Amino acid sequence: MLLAAAIAFVTAPHLWIAAIATATMAVIACWLWLRPEPER
Repeated sequence: MLLAAAIAFVTAPHLWIAAIATATMAVIACWLWLRPEPER
């Protein structure tokens, strides 16, 4: 994800595009990290 964010900031035509994409990736990563494990 860090590599994808770096590529976005280097290649995006506007800074806000890369910022929104990076923020979205961070929110999804936090959601995946914090969701509970399924019952077995």
